[in-house]
Amino acid sequence: MDYTLDSALNSGDSDKKGGLYQLMAKLFSLAGKPEEAALHMELSRLVREHDDSKETERKAHRLWQALKDKNEPLQEGHILSILPSGKAGFIKVGKNRSYYFRLKDFIGQPAKAAVGQAVSFRLGKGFDKKKNCETEVAVQVKPLTI
Repeated sequence: MDYTLDSALNSGDSDKKGGLYQLMAKLFSLAGKPEEAALHMELSRLVREHDDSKETERKAHRLWQALKDKNEPLQEGHILSILPSGKAGFIKVGKNRSYYFRLKDFIGQPAKAAVGQAVSFRLGKGFDKKKNCETEVAVQVKPLTI
């Protein structure tokens, strides 16, 4: 279910996610959650019929986010650096741990994405091109107001 939640929450055109919504409906049905299954069958139907129902999408998005939040603890740290491209950076947690993040995953005013800014975030899956391996990255990065 984690991978389907990631896919549903990722950016991309909803009109291309009909198969994903059908799979999620089946998984919810197998898990004994008929209301959630019905919601995803409705989303799949809307995609097939090119119908645009923002309320159904919002309801599903709230469900996905709640399930994701339940499974992944919130982390806190501060922005250690912003790369020269201005499109990504690193968040430092503790004394010797840092996570890569993309500014498109920063929730809030982009100007607040500055070195030293305290942030909260969740961990997601990423790929380190230099090391050619999967890695954990910071996603859903939000500035903390202290």
